[in-house]
Amino acid sequence: MEAGYKPPKPLKTWNDAFNGLKEVIRHSADQKNVIFLDELSWMDTKGSGLISALESFWNGWATARAEKDILLIVCTSATHWMLDHIVNAKGGLHNRLTAQIHLNPFTLHECTEYLHSRNILFSHHQILQYYMILGGVPFYWSLLKKGRSLPQNRLPVFSGLLLRSGTNLTTCTELCFLCRISISRS
Repeated sequence: MEAGYKPPKPLKTWNDAFNGLKEVIRHSADQKNVIFLDELSWMDTKGSGLISALESFWNGWATARAEKDILLIVCTSATHWMLDHIVNAKGGLHNRLTAQIHLNPFTLHECTEYLHSRNILFSHHQILQYYMILGGVPFYWSLLKKGRSLPQNRLPVFSGLLLRSGTNLTTCTELCFLCRISISRS
């Protein structure tokens, strides 16, 4: 960790992880400590104890601090999970929601503008093909490289993400579409 925390033993539970986070915050010189948990739904596996550990950390320690210097941001692409486990939760995170930010995917027009802002010039047909594959997810569009064709750009985007992260960052529809393209070219 950047703050220099070295756990005395391997972290085996979410409670261990949050206890480590407490140490990092205690030793932080920052006036504001931002905890950003992205794709929380993917981390909350069955029996992991993540939500109860988060509730304990937040209610038993973070909000009890006199400093009031901690901002918790929780994100997920699984809307139903967020509604069930955070927004409408009746457990320890009940009524803890301060604000919601609804992010929509880019429209086809916004994707075109984004490419132009990066001096990546594709035909309307090419942009439409990319949009059918990538959808409006800005992160995917940010991985496209200038001067590469559709096959050169498309496959490294997904194969690199899937191999490096081990997490399925695409939808089944996108993967099936990619498979159909790859098979038809074989």
